[in-house]
Amino acid sequence: MASHPVFSNSKFSDSTVLAEVAKIRKVADVPRPATAAGKAAWAMAWTHLVVWNSWRAAYFYADKVPTGDFEAFHQYATRSIQFLVEHHDAEESSLFPELEKKIPGSMAKNEEQHKAFLGPLGDMLKYVESSTAEKFDAATFRGQMDAILPAVMEHLAEELDTIEAGKLSDKLSEEEITALNTALHMAQRGDDNKFALPFVVQSLPPGCGFPPAPGFVKTVIGPWMLYWKYASLWKYTAYPWKASLEPVPDF
Repeated sequence: MASHPVFSNSKFSDSTVLAEVAKIRKVADVPRPATAAGKAAWAMAWTHLVVWNSWRAAYFYADKVPTGDFEAFHQYATRSIQFLVEHHDAEESSLFPELEKKIPGSMAKNEEQHKAFLGPLGDMLKYVESSTAEKFDAATFRGQMDAILPAVMEHLAEELDTIEAGKLSDKLSEEEITALNTALHMAQRGDDNKFALPFVVQSLPPGCGFPPAPGFVKTVIGPWMLYWKYASLWKYTAYPWKASLEPVPDF
């Protein structure tokens, strides 16, 4: 557990929250499954860890922004929150409706959990989006994130149970699950690959198996070809390719 003062009284250090993170890691920290049914929860778990790590980084750096660099932090924090919003939008447009057709009632709890925290999530996003260097208050931002974090992480962990491989393969064919996986990926990937790949890779520990791309994509295309458009933002990631700030304490 991180012992840095920033996290000592934070929900990021709460034992219940960390237990939810451990559940997510248990699903993610295995070799990439061979079946489409297995890949569904595996890829979802890694995506949820992107949320955890990017939020952890934004929280940590909220009062550590170098003079004159607020706009870069502002963009990074905004996009970290937007990542979860867009992930949920993608689920509700491409995944949940199809699974409800095949497995009636299976997505009801997921939808209820979404509704429970989408309001506070939207409020946090509005606060960050509207902030300026003069108006932004790290304590306010951290307070909003602390308030929502337990519900978010509980949902991100429990959602994985609803798309567990056995539950999917009982009701859907491999072809149907492959189509669902592809539809979700397309719905959440966004249009700006110069942001998406560097953001995801630098929000996960080096050497992990996600995203499932050839090594040169992560070691050459990402840090050398896609890096530069948003280069000023990447110092605020949890696992930056080119570190220049105090590192985010790991958990």
